[in-house]
Amino acid sequence: MEPIFCLERALREKKCSLRGTSDSKEWPSPSALWRDVSMMDDWYIEAKSYWDNEAPISMDGVLGGFAKLDAPDIKMSRNLMLKLRTDWTGSVAADIAAGIGRITKSLLLPLGCARVDIIEQSAGLLSAAPEYVNAPDEKCRFFCFAMQEWQPKFKEYDIIWVQWCIGHFTDLDFIQFLYTCRDALTSNGILFIKDNVLGTREAEPQDDAFYVDEDDYSICRSYNYLRTVFDLVGVTILAECQQPTTSSCSAAEIDLAFPNDIYPVFAFALAWR
Repeated sequence: MEPIFCLERALREKKCSLRGTSDSKEWPSPSALWRDVSMMDDWYIEAKSYWDNEAPISMDGVLGGFAKLDAPDIKMSRNLMLKLRTDWTGSVAADIAAGIGRITKSLLLPLGCARVDIIEQSAGLLSAAPEYVNAPDEKCRFFCFAMQEWQPKFKEYDIIWVQWCIGHFTDLDFIQFLYTCRDALTSNGILFIKDNVLGTREAEPQDDAFYVDEDDYSICRSYNYLRTVFDLVGVTILAECQQPTTSSCSAAEIDLAFPNDIYPVFAFALAWR
């Protein structure tokens, strides 16, 4: 059975809605979205055009106008990594859809990675990365290609970091990408995915499964949708956390808090064991 239909069957078994919307359209299921020629013919072309031509080459640009999210985001991600392993010294990492190298500069290199491969399809963003990251040549390599075209070596990476970009995958390419990550990870390697999620863990059956942004051609999947994709590829969730918001955080979490008026953000640490 095609993976997309396996996904939909699993969502039905969980009594989850399959419906999705954009500001101007509605689809009864993910497969209906991916069959929609008006969307699919230009899906990757429009996404690339957005990042090539509309996003400023800056911290604010890669964070969609929310540069203030950088500090709490990095701190939360660092906490997650250190919860799983106290010493990452000598690790080899891939920073996927890395933009100007924000994660490499502020998270992966400070935690002791010996090398980070920066993968970014926008030539403009990637050209700014070496100066922004400002690391010795042996610490970073820079590759200009799309994440759905990434073909790493077998068991090459201890860490693969994927943040705020999985919405640009179609479901089939997302599933294939996860298998690519499986093969690229070392025996103790971990895949980190951190991204926007539509709704909460406690979704109601009638809640939408996805929302499509027609400006940058991306899809925001629900929590159950993402978890179902993970189940399909047989990955184990080692840890997960939700970025606190200003209305839900404790006093100790105030420096981790995101604004209330943006999508919930979840981070998953994944591995095939």
